[in-house]
Amino acid sequence: MVEDPNEKLIKLIEGCIVNDRRSQKELYRSFYSLSMGICLRYAKNREEAATIINEGFFKVFDHINSYDFNRPFVTWLRRIMTNTAIDYYRSTLRF
Repeated sequence: MVEDPNEKLIKLIEGCIVNDRRSQKELYRSFYSLSMGICLRYAKNREEAATIINEGFFKVFDHINSYDFNRPFVTWLRRIMTNTAIDYYRSTLRF
């Protein structure tokens, strides 16, 4: 029997809520490419983008319990990554 991708995502999120490291690692791996695409728009290079991704996922794991299961996870994740990237960009601006 094939598991529904949405079911798998829900189980991963539930695992992250209880701080299961395997679930966190799998969620990170599953959404790394999407996050990299977002962060590269704001970063100077891939190394900087990776730093932003890591900061973003710290926020995701810190606030995963506030995620609303009635809304798409990807939208929630994108918003966090975008805001983290903007914050990082602002903090590195030189006047």
